[in-house]
Parts: sequence; structure tokens; C-alpha cells
Amino acid sequence: TTRRLEPGVLRKAWFYLTFAQGLLLAGGSIGAYYWLHDKDPFPGIADIFFFVFYPVIFLAVYYLIRAAAVRVPWMQIALDATIFVVGFGTFFWFLVIRPTATSDELDVLKHALSLTYLVMNCLLLLGFGVVLIAGNGNPGGRRVPLLLLTGWATMFLGDTLWALEKVNGQYLPGGLQDILY
Repeated sequence: TTRRLEPGVLRKAWFYLTFAQGLLLAGGSIGAYYWLHDKDPFPGIADIFFFVFYPVIFLAVYYLIRAAAVRVPWMQIALDATIFVVGFGTFFWFLVIRPTATSDELDVLKHALSLTYLVMNCLLLLGFGVVLIAGNGNPGGRRVPLLLLTGWATMFLGDTLWALEKVNGQYLPGGLQDILY
């Protein structure tokens, strides 16, 4: 898609979307390699790719919104994002992280990284929701933004299940969260 588009904002959006998918593929491949060798380093090398994924995908969302050429109420979106992230973060903190909290520094890092992934996924869902709304007047319609939003919502559910199991120390590779990924 990226190569066939004319130079412009939409091409940049698809480039960043492609690059983000490459980062996820690299991180997932590294993680699968370790899992096949009965190792589960968390945080590990794969997490570097997963973490870098988010700024790149947010650039893709930004350019997809710009390509829709609509006026976006950024202040309202910022407020909605804050409510969404704080609400879900609070829910996750009190029902998952706090009950399993320990004093080990590595566990604190695991908890913080798990929560960071979930916060970034919340923002990503909100961003693709804006892309879906902004894509209403586009010639291509809402099909592509709806498929992207559905894919990222599935990833969000997979990350939520993964974080619940990882924080509780019950994660086994190949579970429902890996099927969702």
C-alpha cells in the first residue's frame, strides 16, 4: 500500500503503520524464540521493540487523521483520553497490581511496564476511534479504519489478559492472549 500511494500525508501514515507492524513482528519473533527455549525474560529485548512500537504507531494515527482532512477537537480528545486512561489505569491498579504487589525491584519494573502497555493501548484505541470517525467522509469509507480499530482492540484485549497473568505470575505461552495476538 505504501509504495502504490502518491507522495503525501496518506503515504506517510501507511509507512509508519508498516514500520510499526515490523516492530511488532520483530518483538514477537524475539519473544517466541525465547519461549521456545523455555525462557521468559520480562522485561527483555523484545520489550524494546514493543515499546518503540507506540511512538511509531501514534505517528501513523496522526497522519491518518491529517489525511482525513477534518477539523479535530484536540482539547476534547485530550480530555477523553485522560478520562479513559485514568479510569482503566485505576481499575487495573486496584484489581490487579496492588493485590499482587511485592517489594522486589524487578516486580515493580514488571508492574510499571505492564501498566504502561495498557495505558498506551488505551490511547491507541482512542486514536483509532478518531481515525474511524474522521474517515466517515473519505472516498474509501470506514472499512479500513474499522478493521484497524478492530485489530487494535483485539490486541488491547490480548495485552490485558497477558498483563493479568504476567503480574499474577501465572503466564504460560500459548494461552488465549497469544491467540488474540
